[in-house]
Amino acid sequence: MDTPRWHLRLDNFLAALASLEASARLASERELSELEKAGFVQQFEVCWEAGWKVMRDYLCAAGSPVDVPVPRNVIRAAFDANVISDGDMWVEAMKARNVMSHDYDCSAFGETVIRIGADFVPLLVALRAKLIGERDAGN
Repeated sequence: MDTPRWHLRLDNFLAALASLEASARLASERELSELEKAGFVQQFEVCWEAGWKVMRDYLCAAGSPVDVPVPRNVIRAAFDANVISDGDMWVEAMKARNVMSHDYDCSAFGETVIRIGADFVPLLVALRAKLIGERDAGN
């Protein structure tokens, strides 16, 4: 039996989240340098991308493919399917990711670093728990 695509994508997400969590722990222990903050934001961007993509692949495997598989539609479908419990916060994370990736706004940088640790890491951790549970249940 072939490994489902979403299981492979989950492995990528888990690796990205492990790096992000290590940076979040460091940030809770001391002030990060500007370079470390930039790396923390970059890790968040990678992890968020892996997160919405694993949700997309999971939904497809579960028989609920998203017609237009763009992040906002996947978030909505994942919320409707009870894969995630806070669709609004996922949208907030998407907006923060877009600001940092595409419209790099220096005034938003410090606030985004704080939000990553306070709001977005727990969101990604909840997705990890849900999908590991699904994988371990044989889905």
